[in-house]
Amino acid sequence: MSDVSVRPETIREEAGSITISITGQVDIFSIGGLLMQLSDTFKITDEVIIDLSGVTEIDVAALRLFCSCHCSSIFFNKEFRITGQGRPAIWDAAASAGCLRKSECVIDSKHTCIWVRGAC
Repeated sequence: MSDVSVRPETIREEAGSITISITGQVDIFSIGGLLMQLSDTFKITDEVIIDLSGVTEIDVAALRLFCSCHCSSIFFNKEFRITGQGRPAIWDAAASAGCLRKSECVIDSKHTCIWVRGAC
């Protein structure tokens, strides 16, 4: 079982934004709760920011969840950003899972892909 902590915080400087800080190991066992938190958060704000600076380990299920959130945000005209993903463990996991891209996917007209190398 994984040990993950999801902590939503409202950013006062950026009205309408909610940051979800994630710490610990994020994997297939913990993304169910994270998915619920993300779904609830997208319902009440136009910008969701995920802070991965406290993540110690991440698997492909979590990486794909973030990619799916990004794609959904494009379709629903919401903003979705990830911060703290510059840590080697996260980039290594993204590279191993085949998530890193050289350019945005075709639906990403705003060029906000979270896995384009150098975006961290």
